[in-house]
Amino acid sequence: MIQLNTGRVLQAVDLIMTLHKEQKRKGRDVPYITHLFIVASKVLEEGGDEDQFIAALLHDSVEDQSQSTAVKMADKFVEMLAKDTKEDSESFLISLMKEEDRNKDAFELLKKIEIIFGSKVAYYVMQCSDSFTYPKKPWKQRKEEFIARCYSMSAEVKLIVACDKWHNLYSLYHDHCKEGDSIWSRFNGKKEGSLWYYREIIQALKMDWQHPILSELEFYLTRLLEK
Repeated sequence: MIQLNTGRVLQAVDLIMTLHKEQKRKGRDVPYITHLFIVASKVLEEGGDEDQFIAALLHDSVEDQSQSTAVKMADKFVEMLAKDTKEDSESFLISLMKEEDRNKDAFELLKKIEIIFGSKVAYYVMQCSDSFTYPKKPWKQRKEEFIARCYSMSAEVKLIVACDKWHNLYSLYHDHCKEGDSIWSRFNGKKEGSLWYYREIIQALKMDWQHPILSELEFYLTRLLEK
């Protein structure tokens, strides 16, 4: 059984409570952090380790708000920990991304995450993010670029992405059972674009990776397609 580092996990919980405290799930009066807790729990249930668990808690931290605001929020955690900054972290992270995607605030936040939780967690969070600019790129462009990246992700990152999409599909299916097609109005891609996105994501995750969670993703997608 995995023994989680209590202090490290509580730091991650403190950070997401700060970053996402005003957010709610789309179309629902439910705090957004419920999604983060469920995804992170699923990662552990499916065989992930502590770094993957923490990255799952933080997986939306870069893309879901103005990064300049998030950086300021994250600063206090770095100050509390009184750790030295890692001067080489920016060059390492930037080297992994296309030049046009490099955003100062996004990388500042990733550097804060690296300082607190280590380079592996920061790398996982970066790989799980479909946007590093604010405002975000157009929806279709972001999704196509993220799908393309999913084909070559490491197994560790694929598990986090799969658990994220699993909870999204689970929620979509159960909301559809209660509300019908009206749920699709919440999403930028509407019904056709949303179903396209999840179908392509599953195909990308299946490339050179086998895991039981893929069957769960396909189950919920199939149920939604049938509806």
